[in-house]
Amino acid sequence: MYDYRSEAEFDRLRAVRVHKPGCETFVGAVDPVPNLFRSQSSVANAQREHERLVEVLEANGVTVHHLCDDLAEGTTLDALLASRVRIDCSDLPRDRRTATRDSMWNELLSLPPYEKLQLVGSNATLYRHRNGSGKTGDHEFSVGRFDTTSIRFRQPLSNLYFQRDQQIVTDDGPVIGSFRNETRDAETGIAVKGWEAIGGSPRPHNGLVEFFQPTDQTLEGGDFIPAGEFALLGISAFEGETEIPIRTTRGAGRTLLEADVMSYDEVGLVHAPRTADAEEQARKTNGAETAETDMEVMHLDTWFNIADEGVAVARKHLVDNTDVEVYGRTGTGYEHLRTIGFGEYLSEKDYRIIDVPFDERAVGTNFLTLDAGKILPIHYPDEHGEYDPARNELIETMRAEGLDVVPDGVGIPLEHLRAGYGGVHCVTTPLRRA
Repeated sequence: MYDYRSEAEFDRLRAVRVHKPGCETFVGAVDPVPNLFRSQSSVANAQREHERLVEVLEANGVTVHHLCDDLAEGTTLDALLASRVRIDCSDLPRDRRTATRDSMWNELLSLPPYEKLQLVGSNATLYRHRNGSGKTGDHEFSVGRFDTTSIRFRQPLSNLYFQRDQQIVTDDGPVIGSFRNETRDAETGIAVKGWEAIGGSPRPHNGLVEFFQPTDQTLEGGDFIPAGEFALLGISAFEGETEIPIRTTRGAGRTLLEADVMSYDEVGLVHAPRTADAEEQARKTNGAETAETDMEVMHLDTWFNIADEGVAVARKHLVDNTDVEVYGRTGTGYEHLRTIGFGEYLSEKDYRIIDVPFDERAVGTNFLTLDAGKILPIHYPDEHGEYDPARNELIETMRAEGLDVVPDGVGIPLEHLRAGYGGVHCVTTPLRRA
């Protein structure tokens, strides 16, 4: 059994969890904004991209867990099916309703795990409709053969394939978070069940999502980056003493530090560089609108990542123009030591920064580190779907800086998967690094 923990982003990635987007993703693909998507996309193409991602991970020695298969251990997935999926036979004659419902449930329970999870993620209701009188005189067919079926999705979990954000994985194990957006709330309950199904022990104990229920305490996994002796957690932006929550809040960060759920010598709460991002965008675009407010700094991994011990890939202007609150471990908790510039803090830790070109900021830092100095990034394809060095200055620079870029030195394109504002880092959660 794996020991589910992650001490450093640059440790070898042994096991990872993913979820291939399914029918639950369709609503985000066709109605992006309320579902937190960047743009419309093709679910079929996103599935093909995801399959390629899994192939690359497995080719590089990573054990890939699919959420549906983890949930299928024991009775977990069937229990989720019973709690989130409904069958409505009220349109049928009374004498047929119970038997038909029972038959439909038995059919659902015999589905493969991936199909079951799509129904769970879609919060689906199946309706059986009577279709006129049917050809009941034909002895080869039952009455039910001529019924029809419709399915209703109620606020489906379009973002479920982003497996990073439901939890963080520390050097002492997983911690279940809490989302800022209602669209994603139900994902945390599924994440708890996923950990429990494979023998994990999400913290706080028993998967108490209530740990982060107060409105000032939201915690999302894209904000957490471990680095061995220290760890970083992105939190809200600040204007003076005024907190401007984006995703993870300072309250959640401080509660996390008080909860004895990790053992790093230091933890830095990194302020989201909201003002610096706005200034950079205005300067680079002559004031033109370039992105939805705050989306480019919504998580720490959207503007900062670690490729190796001592090597960060980041938008340097943002690093140099924001602060980090540094906390040191004392017994079972942490105390505030100082607040300094983030760039200064990284310099003290002997980190050099590979700067992300402004035009590549959407995918530049959202790579996955597979081992020390070995990364799986996203590239921008040309009009023929091929790698073009001219469009991927960052990958060319990272290779020149000595990083091992896989596969084939170019990474992979994820044009449709990243329509939901995320990349390789966002769609994976580490189960074990060592």
